[in-house]
Amino acid sequence: MTRARVAVARATAVAAAVAAGTAITVLAPPDLAVDAPFVSEGVVGATVSLDYADVTVRQVRAADSIVAFGDVAAAAGTFLVVDVTARPTRETTQFLGVEVVDGEGRLYEPADRAECSSSSDAPAGVDLDAVYCFDLPKDALEGARFRIGRGVAHSDHSGQRRDAVALVDLGLDPATAGRLWDAEDVLELQYGEGASTVLVPSGPATPVPLPVDLGGTDDEEAGS
Repeated sequence: MTRARVAVARATAVAAAVAAGTAITVLAPPDLAVDAPFVSEGVVGATVSLDYADVTVRQVRAADSIVAFGDVAAAAGTFLVVDVTARPTRETTQFLGVEVVDGEGRLYEPADRAECSSSSDAPAGVDLDAVYCFDLPKDALEGARFRIGRGVAHSDHSGQRRDAVALVDLGLDPATAGRLWDAEDVLELQYGEGASTVLVPSGPATPVPLPVDLGGTDDEEAGS
């Protein structure tokens, strides 16, 4: 190959690289990645550690109706009830971004009915026990995940830019989702005692099996 042809080949390669770089910049602007929330994933029963809080989904249940102090709330679909413990690790934190994300990416806010939790806050080092109730249609149960953060959960999550959020797989496979939809349970909620407790659930309600065997603690085993 002559020197002239080599020079032309190099120029063509450089031009192609520049063009490719330009295309990448247009399709995936760097600021989109920088502004996106930092998502930490988990499962029911396991603690997700964020840089400002530890979050644990304790259990997941379903009910057609929820009762609290004589107030009865009936679901248009079914209530997916998510019991959560959140412990701020740095400062008093308000958890404003609470939602369920279904398998299609649709977002559902918690129902502010029958004393279910909506947004909650707690000081550093104190467990916040909350019960979030989501009125979901049948096709939203399978593959649903629970998302929580301190930023407001707008549809584009713009209130959670560059912040940490927890995303918990609720273990709702097709069989479990179908069983929850068919259940006809009533869940009674009552206020618990203690400043760190928002709501204490009392059954009955149809539970979702934990995806992991949590076992007992060393103290529990020693005392048995």
